[in-house]
Amino acid sequence: MKNAFKFIVEPPTPRVAEALWLFAGALLLLVALGSLMDKGGPGPVALTELLAVLAPALLWGRARRRPVLAGLGLWPLRPVALLGGVLLGAGWFYAMSAGLEPQIERVLPMSEWERRRLLLMLRPPSGLRPLWQDLTCFAAVPALCEEVLFRGVLLPVMLQRLLRSVPPVAAALGALLASSLLFGAFHLSAGKLLPTAALGFGFGVAVLGFGSLWAGVGMHLCNNALVIVLVRAGHDEPPRGSWALVFAASAVAGLGVLAWHRRRQAAGSDRGGTS
Repeated sequence: MKNAFKFIVEPPTPRVAEALWLFAGALLLLVALGSLMDKGGPGPVALTELLAVLAPALLWGRARRRPVLAGLGLWPLRPVALLGGVLLGAGWFYAMSAGLEPQIERVLPMSEWERRRLLLMLRPPSGLRPLWQDLTCFAAVPALCEEVLFRGVLLPVMLQRLLRSVPPVAAALGALLASSLLFGAFHLSAGKLLPTAALGFGFGVAVLGFGSLWAGVGMHLCNNALVIVLVRAGHDEPPRGSWALVFAASAVAGLGVLAWHRRRQAAGSDRGGTS
C-alpha cells in the first residue's frame, strides 16, 4: 500500500488533527469568500477555489517542510494516471448519476433551490458562455484544487495514521470513507452530501490504485465536464439507452489503463528492487 502511494510516507509525519484544522480553515474561507463573490459566474467560482481550497493546501505543505508540489502528489505530472482517471470518471459518472443518485434522492433529495441555482449557473438567462470558459472555471480549477486538499492532504494523512494500527485494506477503507465524507460535507448541502461523498470515494480509489493524485484529478475533471456539457445541451437528467454502453466502455478502458500501469510499476520494481 505504501509503495503504491509513496508521497504519503515522506517525513515529517503530519497529524490528523492538523489536517482537520486545514479542512476547517478551508471551509471557513470558502464560506467567507463565497459570500463576498456570490455572483455565480465562472470567474468568482474559480477564484474562490484557488484562494480558499488550493492556497491553504499548498501553504500547509510548505509549512510541513515538504516539497510543495511533490509532497502533495502534484509532481511529476502522470499523463497515464490522468488519462486513466478521465476514462474511469466517465463510467463512474454514469454509475452515480443513473444508478446511485436516484436512490439517494428518494431518501434525501436536493432542494429545488439548489437545483435551479445549478441550472442557472450553467444555463444563464443571458445565454451560454463559451464552453472553454465553463470547462476551465467550473471543471478544471475545482477538480485540481479540491483533489489537492482531499486526496492530496486528507486521504494520505488518514491513511498513514491508520496503517500504524490496522491492516492495509482496513486502513485504506477507513481513510477513503473519512476523507470522502469530509469531501461531501465541504459542499455544504444535505442533499448533495451522500452523492458527493460517493463520488469522492471513487476518486480516492483511483488515486490509491494509480498511486498518483492525477488519477483523482482526471476523474473529478471528467465528472464536472460531463455535468457542464449535458446541462448546456438541455439534459437535466443523465441520458439513458445507448449512452450506458459509452460510459461502460470508458470504465473498461480506464480499468485497462490501470492494469497496464500496475504491470508497468511491478516490472519496474522487479528491475530496480523493492523499497
